[in-house]
Amino acid sequence: MDLGLTLFEKLSEALGLNPNHLKDMNCSEGLLLLGHYHPACPEPRGGTRIESLRGPKCNFLKCKYQLIPNDKFISLAHRVRAQNVRPRTSVASFVRFEGNSKVFGPIKELLSEENPQIYQKVDIKNYVRYYLEPNKTSLVANSLF
Repeated sequence: MDLGLTLFEKLSEALGLNPNHLKDMNCSEGLLLLGHYHPACPEPRGGTRIESLRGPKCNFLKCKYQLIPNDKFISLAHRVRAQNVRPRTSVASFVRFEGNSKVFGPIKELLSEENPQIYQKVDIKNYVRYYLEPNKTSLVANSLF
């Protein structure tokens, strides 16, 4: 949990805000930390090219982390440069939203005449329910909210 909370502090600072700003907005509720052990690659010269992570879950995270800072963070790509000679451990931090009906919107302190609000406020529970329906894309979901 400390890693996840530290990440929220660093994201807040990167936005020029108090380190506790995102935590005070309850963005850190539902933190989940996962780890995975990867043994050393048995054929280091026979690697394959891996494309960046795409899809609904990645786009959902992208939506949340673009919406709250009002497009201050706009690039979400998952890539790993793996060590081919020794084992490694990957650790990822996620925020779960099950049952959360909190409304999120752009941070007011980041809005100005030069930086107007881009996104509407979003009820996370309804957004997730809509977003996870079959045949929905992030573009459709984002445009409705």
